[in-house]
Amino acid sequence: MLQYIELNDLPSIGSGNDKRIWAADLTGKFTVANVVQQIREKYQQVNWAKYVWSPYIHPYTSCNVWKMLRGACATEENIRKKGFNTVSKCYLCGNGQDNMEHILWECSFSLEIWNLLVGMFSLNTPTKFDEVITCVKKHSPAIRHIWYISAFSMMAELWMTRNLRID
Repeated sequence: MLQYIELNDLPSIGSGNDKRIWAADLTGKFTVANVVQQIREKYQQVNWAKYVWSPYIHPYTSCNVWKMLRGACATEENIRKKGFNTVSKCYLCGNGQDNMEHILWECSFSLEIWNLLVGMFSLNTPTKFDEVITCVKKHSPAIRHIWYISAFSMMAELWMTRNLRID
């Protein structure tokens, strides 16, 4: 590279000697991975991440559930938070507000589907995400995995059904 560029032709940003502005990691080496770890924005640990990002959950489903739990879905409630005025109505049942709480846990359409699903597993109908996780704690790992796959997929499908009804 130096055969094409003369060092004297490079622009000088400041005067004086160069100085190192990034410290090495514990091993004494400078790595890009170390820099990324130092500058990335760190979020508070959540207890549901290990369930949502499990290897037996399809990545498409994990991504959608993660968006729902992080509040990254474009509900009318989130649009109002950005300063827009909207009239909110659930697109699935016609009652209640268009927010994730209602869509997943309170909507009459969603409750019918939850009742069908929990009936197959002989569980109580969850009223929040934490209950989806805890209701199968005493069951075998196989039952837990099937439940998580079913419940998370259903949550994603409820969201997609709501999005189809908007049009």
